[in-house]
Amino acid sequence: MRTREKVFSVLAILSSMVGGAALVLLSVFDTKRYTTLHRVFLLFFMLGVWFAAVFSVVEVRYRRSVRFSFVDHTTSSTVGSRRTIRTRIGYDSRIRSRE
Repeated sequence: MRTREKVFSVLAILSSMVGGAALVLLSVFDTKRYTTLHRVFLLFFMLGVWFAAVFSVVEVRYRRSVRFSFVDHTTSSTVGSRRTIRTRIGYDSRIRSRE
């Protein structure tokens, strides 16, 4: 795992923990007696979940862009009535075949 992926992963975990703690505190402080605190923890919960989702998406997109940036060569051939596309991946030097 690359350093950038680790950072996004840790940030997603930390923001989800903030969202989880805010959810617990949101359930403790009701709206009748603690209106302001309830709204503050509701905001923390929503932001924690939102940041966790954003960091997870960025981590996955970065991982996919790294994996597909190593495509070296693509060839297509027709054998009989079947068309085969072969892609040589430089990262793991395997040939994948798609039909």
